[in-house]
Amino acid sequence: MVTITTRLPETGLELPSPAELARLRKIVLAAHPWLRDGAPAEREFVRAFWAAGMAFQTASPCRSRSFAAFVDDACELLTQYGSEGVGGSAFMAACLAHGDICWQKPDATIGALLEIGLNAYQGGKCANAWRDILAGKANLLSPTPRPERLTAAQSASPTRSYREDRATGEMREVVADDGSLWR
Repeated sequence: MVTITTRLPETGLELPSPAELARLRKIVLAAHPWLRDGAPAEREFVRAFWAAGMAFQTASPCRSRSFAAFVDDACELLTQYGSEGVGGSAFMAACLAHGDICWQKPDATIGALLEIGLNAYQGGKCANAWRDILAGKANLLSPTPRPERLTAAQSASPTRSYREDRATGEMREVVADDGSLWR
């Protein structure tokens, strides 16, 4: 039998104390109510914080992988070390609590997905910005601006539709806002 041992990446993560993690969790959930529906339990949040800290950080959100893929990676890493996996809400809350992981908030109206700035193999080390958040010297990171191609598509003028009035041959604009397409 062959045993393969791998070392954890040297990302520079310094873990907060349990009390500090509890405070960070409260700060994140207060600032981001959209995470409250699947609000992570404290133990799940602790595991998610560690797993997020085991990845390197990128300068912009990763668009080549889905957020769910990062959650799967975190669960696999936790399982390898004898721990339970975590859910998406816990992982996102932990990424926000780090204070130095860039992210993009989802917006279905323009096709923007939830994205985070992590990479398992390369990137910047953890700045441990959570310390400044707890000390009141820094805020949680705001989402990164959306890509120009998505915001341009959102601000484009709406498409207009016309129909021909059979009696007169006149073209009339179809306006769906009044609830009737039969005028």
